Amino acid sequence: MPKTYYVCGICGETDEHWDTDGWLVAQKRDAPKGELVIRCPSCRTANSERLAIGFEPEPIFDLEICKRDLKDAEPYESPGADEPLKAIFIGTVFNLCPSHKYYQPFACSNVTDEEAEEDAAWFAQADEELDTIGAWLDSGEGDPCDLFVVTFAKEVEGIFIHKSDQAAINKAEAILQMLEDYPVLDEDDYDRTRADMGEEEEFEERISGPGEYARSTTPP
Repeated sequence: MPKTYYVCGICGETDEHWDTDGWLVAQKRDAPKGELVIRCPSCRTANSERLAIGFEPEPIFDLEICKRDLKDAEPYESPGADEPLKAIFIGTVFNLCPSHKYYQPFACSNVTDEEAEEDAAWFAQADEELDTIGAWLDSGEGDPCDLFVVTFAKEVEGIFIHKSDQAAINKAEAILQMLEDYPVLDEDDYDRTRADMGEEEEFEERISGPGEYARSTTPP
């Protein structure tokens, strides 16, 4: 009677179909019926499960941290962008992508088809997650191996509160009351005055320090 063997798509290890404890054997997402994702216990990872139907992929980003750090990032002008952008450096393809390799579609002899599939699934999920906060993933202009989370540096021109939301109205009125005692009427003039007095450089030295994770010191 013919035997059925499963072959790991990464390392090539084989096992008989009734002895697959710990193996990943599942229908591949967005693939013809019967096309499987097969990984032995050693090669089974969250990245390989991302390819399979029936598995809920783990989140890639902590979106709250991304939103916080994008808010604090300095705007910059980028060629081809209609608006100023903000970006945070999150790492490189070598420590973020499943394959830990850099390659191009037209020059990919250093990566297997299985590794390329896992990378593609990782980037697709990353784009989906970042889209929920109005951001996207981009590579560095200086080094294409660097990866950045990027968003538009939108400026808020006004805040509108519905008349039925009394709690929000009360909070807004309290903020306006606080601003009445705010001593700086012209921020640009205030910054120029501080620079003339030599205070600006000292202030920048005090606040410039490492964040919770590696950040870009220059725009991508």
